[in-house]
Amino acid sequence: MTGTVHPWTGAFAGLCAAVLLTFTAFGAAVPVLPRLITTELGGSALAVGTAFGISAVAALLSRPYAGRLAQRGDVRLVIAAAFAGHLADRPAARPHTGPVRAPRH
Repeated sequence: MTGTVHPWTGAFAGLCAAVLLTFTAFGAAVPVLPRLITTELGGSALAVGTAFGISAVAALLSRPYAGRLAQRGDVRLVIAAAFAGHLADRPAARPHTGPVRAPRH
């Protein structure tokens, strides 16, 4: 079987690693966000649902456009836009009373 291309090489393995890390990071935040919003930030159950809903709507609206743009060959533009969004969402970019700590019960 010489000349066979294996899918688990190079870019595909890197893509799988990036997707794994992304979903792991999001999955780690899911159990923490409700308690953070209700105890540390004084929000309600509606605020918790709104936070998750906004995340889902943002993904639903942005992914088709980002995918189309990346398939057109503008991958660097998509990565730069995602990184800019990440920087805009950093805790240092918004008013904040200090480091977020887990509530002590």
